[in-house]
Amino acid sequence: MQEREHGLRDVNDSLQRHNQILKGQLQAKEKTIRDQTAWINQLDAENRELRRSVESSSDSENRAKIRDLRKKNTKLETENDTLKLRIRDLLRIAKDATDDRVQQLKEELSTFGKQVVDWRRNYEDLERQHQDLDRRYKRMRQNLDEHLDTIQQLTNENDRLRRNADAEDRSRRRHGH
Repeated sequence: MQEREHGLRDVNDSLQRHNQILKGQLQAKEKTIRDQTAWINQLDAENRELRRSVESSSDSENRAKIRDLRKKNTKLETENDTLKLRIRDLLRIAKDATDDRVQQLKEELSTFGKQVVDWRRNYEDLERQHQDLDRRYKRMRQNLDEHLDTIQQLTNENDRLRRNADAEDRSRRRHGH
């Protein structure tokens, strides 16, 4: 019995030493958990602050870009409208000038039938003027097409920026921000 009691005491002592070791380890782990929890809380606060900072700077940058693109778009639309009016005016002027010139040439021809050489010279001048106006018209049309292409590109970029902004908004909502 004494041997058994002695054996049980040894086991009990060993278990108590092991229990003390485990208690020390538990206290160390609890301290590590408290430290890491505090660190996690600090990182969460920093993360929230950084997100607010990024969101506010991204939103203001996107708004500024959209505002600039809208200004450019408005400017291009105004230029486009101005060019359309100018083209209409030039076409009207060219038509009026051509009509007037043709009428004048008819009158000259009927009045001055013997001056065919002068008529041909005037006609050639008129033809050159018409070709010059035609070239100008084509250049203006080309400029108009380029402006329309630029407007389309800006519209596409504006749409892309809107989609990106919408995607960011959805992403923020998904993440609870």
